[in-house]
Amino acid sequence: PRLRKEIAATVRADSEKLKDPANPLPELLRLMESLVYEKDDATSQKVEQMADAYVASIKALPADKVESKKDAANRLNSAYNYLVKANDVAATSAPRTELANLIKEKGWDKKK
Repeated sequence: PRLRKEIAATVRADSEKLKDPANPLPELLRLMESLVYEKDDATSQKVEQMADAYVASIKALPADKVESKKDAANRLNSAYNYLVKANDVAATSAPRTELANLIKEKGWDKKK
């Protein structure tokens, strides 16, 4: 348990280096990764807030720009799915649900 706590702290510290308001996904994914090593309420709340803002930013894009976020949306969705399987995030998380609905609506879940 101590080692997992140390790894989580290292991953969270690393996420700080990735802070970029213009591209929040790397920081967000790193914070989500830290939850795999240690559940932390403050980090979970930050993840939810960042994910909520990120999904809202994708939804606010004009139709001709939204397609460029397909890969990022799917990466975030995969991270959420992993955390749900590990019981680190509730399956009913609002940003996760919004993201899943957006992916389904855009057909980004279909294999080509």
